[in-house]
Amino acid sequence: MTLPKYLINKIPLGIILLVFVFFKLQDISLPYFWDELGVYAPGALKMIDNQSIGVLPINLEPEYSRGHPLFFVFSQAVWMNIFGQSVVSGHSFSILLGVLTLIATYFTSNNLFDKRTALFATTLLAVQPIFYALAGLILPEMMLALFVLLSVWAIIRQRWFLFFILSSVAIMIKESAIVLPALAAMVVFADAFKSEKFFSLQNTIKMFFALGSLLVFGIFLLIQKEQNGWYFFPLHINLMEHSAINTYYKVKQICDEVFYRQGRIYLSLLLFILPVFFYLKNRNFSNIEKRSYFIVGLFFLLCLAFAALNFYLMRYMLLMIPLIVIMAVHELIKVSDLLGNRKKWLLIAAPASIGIAIAAIYTMDSTKNGGYLGDADMSYKHVIMVEQQAISWVEQQPWATEKIGANFPIFQGIRDVRNGYLSKHPIIYSENAIDTVKYGVFFQLFPNDAYLFVDRKHKIIKEFTGVVGSVKVLEFEKTNS
Repeated sequence: MTLPKYLINKIPLGIILLVFVFFKLQDISLPYFWDELGVYAPGALKMIDNQSIGVLPINLEPEYSRGHPLFFVFSQAVWMNIFGQSVVSGHSFSILLGVLTLIATYFTSNNLFDKRTALFATTLLAVQPIFYALAGLILPEMMLALFVLLSVWAIIRQRWFLFFILSSVAIMIKESAIVLPALAAMVVFADAFKSEKFFSLQNTIKMFFALGSLLVFGIFLLIQKEQNGWYFFPLHINLMEHSAINTYYKVKQICDEVFYRQGRIYLSLLLFILPVFFYLKNRNFSNIEKRSYFIVGLFFLLCLAFAALNFYLMRYMLLMIPLIVIMAVHELIKVSDLLGNRKKWLLIAAPASIGIAIAAIYTMDSTKNGGYLGDADMSYKHVIMVEQQAISWVEQQPWATEKIGANFPIFQGIRDVRNGYLSKHPIIYSENAIDTVKYGVFFQLFPNDAYLFVDRKHKIIKEFTGVVGSVKVLEFEKTNS
């Protein structure tokens, strides 16, 4: 029996996905880490426990929602309600989102350019440390990257109704997707200006679909005001950047992390230098290439502006990475074709792609080079390991049935067996520094970090030190009450 040609053509993609999943399965049973431990996994579990699975603000208390739109937590809760509430179930959804983003990258690359770009771009994206790490964590950035990528493709291909649907979902995943309607409106405006039919009915409809996701987000905010009493989470308002000098340094940091770190310097060189080379060589760009360069470039600028003015973590920029890889690989394929014979393109594209992949894999764990990027690469595993060792030891102590002092992330690890750290039952804890607990378990990411209850007389009875982070177990002297 002969396979259909369209299936044969997808065999390389299938191999990439199988290899990717094989490696990700090795970490599927890891306990939850940091923000997935403190907010997103507990948020999904809260929805299940309270039988309040939904996307409205009232479906999840602000302690866990932080005022964000809830489509991601809702989706995670639906998944775990069906497939179980273990860390394996939770992380399997994360891996699925990673696989879907790789498939979307292949589809987008193939649709805009060709199969060669699709194959190499998908491969290189799979080994990007930030992508690889986030494909195994319960965080909204992977789902956001998936819908942002498809939304940008819809703008390039002028599928405006589809863009409205995709961008509305994206903005209900996280507010940073607000760059999408801004981007779409600019593109519609530019297209209308070139067509000299600025006020036509067709352009009016396009603009409605371009900005439609803002209406969806606005409705969400009105409901949030009604149900929570505020439009935006009050604590997050204070994190917005107002200093010009701080904004400047933040832009530098973002550019460094997005375009330079984790071996992406080589992708960036392809992305920014080769178009100039082709222009100087009078090589013509197709209409789809010109449109893609313009829209993706504008998208990058909007993302940088939004990130610079708000609270920023490296993982927030995952939404840019698939497009960086796609456009850079397309340039690599384009320069390879200068050899004339299309069969010779592998002489340049294959070795270059292998080199870029090796550079990315080499930086998969930043602790090997003396750094630590948390959930932006696989260095987060070191923090999990030291927490596991400490909590496992505490469980065996006779005083584990008493209330103990604990800080974040220890108290999140011991409050619910479903978080992956406990083998028995939850441990009662206190974050109150004046509480008269006899024992305390405290995590320090860096040696000089302060920890709770430090003013009380104590002795260290056990210490766990990892490649990153340490946990101290303290016994306090009795206080006169």
